[in-house]
Amino acid sequence: MDNFRTIIPSYIKTKLKSTRKKQGSYEHHKEIKAAQGIKISAQGLEHAVAGTAFYVVKTCDDLEALKEATMRDMNDIKSGINKTGGGVFVQAPEAL
Repeated sequence: MDNFRTIIPSYIKTKLKSTRKKQGSYEHHKEIKAAQGIKISAQGLEHAVAGTAFYVVKTCDDLEALKEATMRDMNDIKSGINKTGGGVFVQAPEAL
């Protein structure tokens, strides 16, 4: 369970096409509000799944309750993936 706990040193987001510079296509943020497409770079995220809930833990929060909520999210996602049969399966929310 501890592999879901980490300190995130920075949040980066892709720059808009009109504001991109040659130096890089990401901008750093100290704070993210609402649902935004961000890239999170931190240790211990090997088993994280893109698009799942993101919890910020404060000292007064119930860590065990947040861990349980995280595991419920992961189990819901895993239950929606068809793993029967042979070969390679790719599931996406939309057809390309």
